[in-house]
Amino acid sequence: MGWYWGPLSFTDAEVLLAKRPDGTFLVRDSGHDTFFLSLSFRVRGTTYHTRIEHNQGRFSFWYQPQTHSASTVVEFIEKAVAHSISGKFHYFLQTNTPGQNPVEVPLLYPLSRFQVVQSLKHLARFTILSHVRRDHVAKLPLPPGLIGYLLEKQVYWESLEEFEEFIRDRPPLHFVSCTSRSARALTPPPCSSPSPPSLPPPTSSSPGPLGLSSSSVCTTASMATSEVSRRPSSQPSTVIPTRTNSGPT
Repeated sequence: MGWYWGPLSFTDAEVLLAKRPDGTFLVRDSGHDTFFLSLSFRVRGTTYHTRIEHNQGRFSFWYQPQTHSASTVVEFIEKAVAHSISGKFHYFLQTNTPGQNPVEVPLLYPLSRFQVVQSLKHLARFTILSHVRRDHVAKLPLPPGLIGYLLEKQVYWESLEEFEEFIRDRPPLHFVSCTSRSARALTPPPCSSPSPPSLPPPTSSSPGPLGLSSSSVCTTASMATSEVSRRPSSQPSTVIPTRTNSGPT
């Protein structure tokens, strides 16, 4: 998947997302030992990060109902994008900033590493690693320099600086579903405005199960958030209704 960036740090994710429109997101390996993946996304001109939960073989956000989880991360991300576009299910986050209301999180535009054509050397490495187990690479009849190149940790992109420069003035991509029988584009609303409209935040007066707030208009889910781009990683944010992430995302 183009929106999966492998072992990308949260600081590099912030560099990539810094000038993208609200609703842009990417998925990367989590920096936390007990989590597989994290989501980095842009909303209200700021980049946020949250871990993706994996429990009993299902991927989800924190306090998300079982019906909105998925057995694969691809299906889970596609569901989240479809909910953001349709408006039938909304995600909210809340930081530890005093007085800050919950912020709606729209997942609309994938930041795809396929937007930039990589070098032949990089593509050859990716092809080799898709057919050879990593612990067998050292046994290949190749010079030590090439073996070292194949064993580099990050094999999903070559130069963040070149990628950022290439996409700087390009419009966001529409999300394309890959799990449906025929690939189809999920078309979000126009992104010409600085920030997509937000629904009112969930209130404590009408709590639903698992910390969800329900209404006749929509269902809202809280997301476990950690480092915010304005804060060092030692000051994690807080979730709705109560939860704190500590450590890296």
